Amino acid sequence: MFKVSEIAEKLEKTKDSVYKKTNRLKMELKPHKKNLNGLVYYDTEGFEIIKKSYSKAKEATTFVKSSQNDDENKYLHLLLAEKDKQIGHLKEQLSKQEKSLEKVLELANQTQHLLAIEKQHVLQIQEPPVKKKFWDRFKNCSIK
Repeated sequence: MFKVSEIAEKLEKTKDSVYKKTNRLKMELKPHKKNLNGLVYYDTEGFEIIKKSYSKAKEATTFVKSSQNDDENKYLHLLLAEKDKQIGHLKEQLSKQEKSLEKVLELANQTQHLLAIEKQHVLQIQEPPVKKKFWDRFKNCSIK
């Protein structure tokens, strides 16, 4: 005969957990339950029923978790594939933008160069001719 506290100790569960389990298994455990001096005792068959119920619950949760994990893994793989496609597309767009930006920078440099040349021409045109003094005009002339 086992007290609930002894069953909890052997199964490494809390007393509350074992009490809850015995309440769920009330109909199965009824022939194996004895009340003596206000304490509840279960025979070895009752102990085995409680022990099996814990192992069944563990197997059921393991199965549910593994099937959920499979579904989650499939979903995550689909999400990863989708994200990889998006990343590839974004990389293509980025490379196109970089090429067009390089072209724009090249054109900007060429424009600046042309503007500088034009500015020099305008300055040359705007400069008034240097007027030579009267006698300076004859210095380069030679009399023969």
